[in-house]
Amino acid sequence: MTADPAKPVDINEFDFTDPSYSYLLTFEPQFVLDEGASDAGGDTLNDIFNNSPYNTALDSRTRHTQHTTETRWTGQQNFNSGYGSRTNLSAPADDVLFLAQPSFSTGTVTNTNSIADEPGLIGGTSASAPEIAAAAAVVRQTARLLGHPLSATDIRAELVNTARPHAFPYFDLDHAVVGPELDLTRAVADLFRQYGSGNTAPGSPSFVRMTVAQRKAIPYGNGYARGFYTDTPQDPAAMTATIDLRQGLVSPSNFDNETLGASGDNLNAPITFGADGEFLPAGATFSWSLASNGATVPVPTADYDASLPYLRLLPSEIFDILGQPTTAESDRVVTVTVTSGTATMAMAVTFRGQGDTTYTHAVPPSFNPVFQPSSHAAGVTFTYDLTGLRASSTPSGGAYPTVTGGELIVSDIDRALPRAFTDRDPDAHGCRVPLTGLTGTITLTPSDPRVAACLGRGVGTYGIALRGASSSGAPLRGSTSAWTPLRYAPALEQHPDTPKVQAAASGLADFYPHGSYAPVYYDLPDLGMGGSSLFTVTYTTTAVQGAQGALIEISAPTADFVKGVFLTGNVPDANKFTNPYGDRLDGGNNLGQPGGVYHMAAPNTAGSVTLDAASIGLNVPMGRCDSAYQVRVFATDASGNIIGVASNPSIIDPGYYNVKNNSAICAAPANGGGGGGVATPELGSGELLATGLAPLLAALFYRGRRRARRGTHTQDEENDLA
Repeated sequence: MTADPAKPVDINEFDFTDPSYSYLLTFEPQFVLDEGASDAGGDTLNDIFNNSPYNTALDSRTRHTQHTTETRWTGQQNFNSGYGSRTNLSAPADDVLFLAQPSFSTGTVTNTNSIADEPGLIGGTSASAPEIAAAAAVVRQTARLLGHPLSATDIRAELVNTARPHAFPYFDLDHAVVGPELDLTRAVADLFRQYGSGNTAPGSPSFVRMTVAQRKAIPYGNGYARGFYTDTPQDPAAMTATIDLRQGLVSPSNFDNETLGASGDNLNAPITFGADGEFLPAGATFSWSLASNGATVPVPTADYDASLPYLRLLPSEIFDILGQPTTAESDRVVTVTVTSGTATMAMAVTFRGQGDTTYTHAVPPSFNPVFQPSSHAAGVTFTYDLTGLRASSTPSGGAYPTVTGGELIVSDIDRALPRAFTDRDPDAHGCRVPLTGLTGTITLTPSDPRVAACLGRGVGTYGIALRGASSSGAPLRGSTSAWTPLRYAPALEQHPDTPKVQAAASGLADFYPHGSYAPVYYDLPDLGMGGSSLFTVTYTTTAVQGAQGALIEISAPTADFVKGVFLTGNVPDANKFTNPYGDRLDGGNNLGQPGGVYHMAAPNTAGSVTLDAASIGLNVPMGRCDSAYQVRVFATDASGNIIGVASNPSIIDPGYYNVKNNSAICAAPANGGGGGGVATPELGSGELLATGLAPLLAALFYRGRRRARRGTHTQDEENDLA
């Protein structure tokens, strides 16, 4: 952000060529004029992935934390949630119920009462941004009604100042900034404290409601993914709720279907009690107690954060605190009470009686989520307990298969959840280790043959899950647990600066003002007639302690990236490194994605290297427009060994851009380009118009092309293009 109106602002500009900033397709920041907008980050809503409530290797406070920061690798891995110094507020960003449900196939709203008819879930900043916008609207109106209208920057400051600090996932060593956690109740109460008087004076501190939410995970054939529902029968007026531990979600439950059945999985489903107060002091703290059969017991303070107005416990923890078994034949009532100063509120929760103590999905193993080996012999120890697990379906013979052992599953590198795989099946591309007996421990090292194809790929995030096995040793896939993360951490958590690239003949040449040219984060070597396949990589590794040199690596290609961005609107995924922030060269993964296609040692800790895309194999396949490659850098020691982890990547994208001739973009010369030959058009301007990319990007691209060839547009022509 900048408050200086004279500061060059390029966030809405289509300019790849200003080396002072970065660009649409890279990691580096851009300046934007600060006019009071909030930059939204995301936090988890009711999470069991980041700080697993089942992982007894974590301290009690950490595993009872249900809200944490949520980014690409600490979230659900199918969306990108913003982070960085400019991000100033966050709000729930996973599995938020749609308020207007569009069809998943057409994108249009199909039912005016869609929540009752077809609930659906959304995540990422697509959820948190509108939540923050709504909160800003409430603050704006509250301040106006109190006689003190606020500016946009004042509203943002109010929301930021009353927001709550975040908990971080235990395995997140980077602590990415997503902004503090939005708390609208505190913001409104603070406005009354500041501006209220007479009839608008703050009222007495009190609680207005308590809600009960049991987290029911959506099961799939390969275990729980990210989806869950939390609706729990309760009567807000009578202050009662009902929980049936015999139940759980069963097939065909999914993102738009919630079907309950007798799975028994509610036995292991966390229950959250949330208290909503009004006019509580800014530094309010909370305490909790449980009561049953005439006995009242305080909840241990280690099991919750006293500064937050919620409590989350597993059913077994609730009854352990009360000194009772988790299940009982008859109904039991547990009264949950929250207190803050003189304010108090209680909810009576009825747990339905049950005789069956079994469940159909395993409980994840316990282990230290951060593996930072000090030697090659170091390993990770997993503790597992499959007691009470049964098969999820009854065979035609009658009885459930007996669970006598199990299987530990380690996912492929940096794909720690089912949704991170195209086939939603992480264990098909991971490593599976048989377990003997229903309880025990097992220690695995990266060199262990059973997991070498997974952990042997080095630094990254891996998913860990558990499932049962029958007496014959056959794995019971339907019993797979929730997935939890293992962070294989480097000895040195440092990475070089993002390298810059510079094409000798660039497809972006029309954009360079006054003929100036400097290394950038994204460039297009023009292989058309009169162009060149040469490009330069500029690097520095001085940010890594002990660096003596550099190693440049180039990823597998993405075909027709420029074509997708500028012409068709069908933009392919250009993130081809399978081990981002890895501690070694990319060797591909078990999903079948290829590793890097080229690497070379570079001298010193800073410098430039000129490469020939054609001679090192960075080719454009026949019939294609272009091929995008990521370029990253490692720091190396005096012996050439990698130290620290990889940099963020830049993109070099050789293609047929034909800046030096009159051929259409993507028209490949008959002789292969790079100087001479007859153009054989593949995609011309007529087809461009037919593709229907709204075509802001295409129009801007052609604006630069036409300006260079025809001179500056008139204002009417500029308006037509816009």
